[in-house]
Amino acid sequence: MNSGAETAARLGRAGAVVQMVYGLLAVVFPHPRITERPFEVVWALAVAGMIATVVAWLRADAGRPRMLGLVGGGLTIVGCSIRIVVALYGLARPEAAVDLPIVISIAFMFIGLALLGIAALRSRQRTGGQRWAPLIVLAGGLVAAPLYDPAPVAHFIVLGLVWGATWFLMASAAEVAARERSEGVTS
Repeated sequence: MNSGAETAARLGRAGAVVQMVYGLLAVVFPHPRITERPFEVVWALAVAGMIATVVAWLRADAGRPRMLGLVGGGLTIVGCSIRIVVALYGLARPEAAVDLPIVISIAFMFIGLALLGIAALRSRQRTGGQRWAPLIVLAGGLVAAPLYDPAPVAHFIVLGLVWGATWFLMASAAEVAARERSEGVTS
């Protein structure tokens, strides 16, 4: 039986693939070109996939205490939503200063992922590597984010390829969790 969590996880994986394509585009169109209008649309689609992944994770009930998971997931979704709005605003007003809202969105995402990761680790719902998925995504983001200032070309490549791969992993773990939950299996 296909649950809403499984569907959301599949959308999350699709977004992660878009994110990895973004990383490849960053190789072909290095910074500053990768920050131009058409690429912001690609990035917004990737971020929508991040939201789908978090929704899948929450719907699969993969964290305890539940409230901690919900707060972490909510903060991550708020951060992702801010980033999508910034991308859309940047399409309309390419000269707009967007650095501060992007930093704010990253802070929301990282704090949310940390809380979601703590809830996943505390959960008895998941065992093994699946429990670590939100913290692996956080680690991928923490690798990419500091590269922005000293090495922007590398930043956008890592943002797409490395961080995208971690989101793919989390979406896959969420789909497994959702499937097992719907079948009454705990791993």
